[in-house]
Amino acid sequence: GADLGIVDTLLQDGTTGMKRLRVAVKSRPGVEIKVPDVRIYIYFYEVGENGEIVITDSRVKTEWLSPPVNWAADEPELLLGQYIMPESDMPGSSTANGAPGRKYHGYIVAVYYHQELQDFRSEPATLAKEFPVPLYLKE
Repeated sequence: GADLGIVDTLLQDGTTGMKRLRVAVKSRPGVEIKVPDVRIYIYFYEVGENGEIVITDSRVKTEWLSPPVNWAADEPELLLGQYIMPESDMPGSSTANGAPGRKYHGYIVAVYYHQELQDFRSEPATLAKEFPVPLYLKE
């Protein structure tokens, strides 16, 4: 029984040159969540001209859309991850960071509570097989 789980992910094109990933995370009913012990990681991946899949060099920004975040109302909390597309040439993109020729490939989202993996999502699903998320975070 995990205390937190991902109930939905939605990937959309944002402003020109960006992708937005909305992640809805819900707690198990009746469980009090200590917010400082929650870690949510969003990893975006790209494929290079040689076909190799790598984690992005582009800037990734996250923000909560549902403050205050506390999981007390038995409703999902919403996290937004914004990713600058590698081919956009925008400041912070992989191309601007010296990794030209890359294209967006997918994402992995991992939710941890008390350093232990609670849930994860991957698109495409095979990405999590190639880049498995750790079951436990190191202190």
